[in-house]
Amino acid sequence: MNRTILILGTLLLVSATALAADPLDGTWKINDAKSSWSDGKFPPNMSLTIDVKIEGDVMKYHSVNDTAKDKPGAVADFEAAMDGKPHPFNDSARFNQVQIRHIGPGQLELLEMKDGDVIVGAWWWLSADGKHLIRRGIGKAADGKSKEYEEYFDKQ
Repeated sequence: MNRTILILGTLLLVSATALAADPLDGTWKINDAKSSWSDGKFPPNMSLTIDVKIEGDVMKYHSVNDTAKDKPGAVADFEAAMDGKPHPFNDSARFNQVQIRHIGPGQLELLEMKDGDVIVGAWWWLSADGKHLIRRGIGKAADGKSKEYEEYFDKQ
């Protein structure tokens, strides 16, 4: 009897853990006052919102950059396994592949590529309290010049 209770308790605990939301899940809004680009040209009043949903080892990503209020927002969408292998990143002129892997608890490496060439390499860190996301990376602009960036996001 005690063994049956122990097994059922273990199964419930494992099931509850599997169903628990990933700490990266949710909506993240950039904190432009804390964010920067190495070239000093971080857009004033930057407006970027990211929605992340992680199901098992798959990330569902949606973002809208509506900094330029006179233009439609720039949207990015992808769904990819976090297995360190390239996956399609459709509907983008700049990228056509994304590669994601966990590098530690609350930490990811995310590469955005064009035909295997890394255009953006980013590392994501979740704060200990789960309320802030930091993205640090290096991106190559259309002119071929690279810049480092550090972006802070607040959970909404």
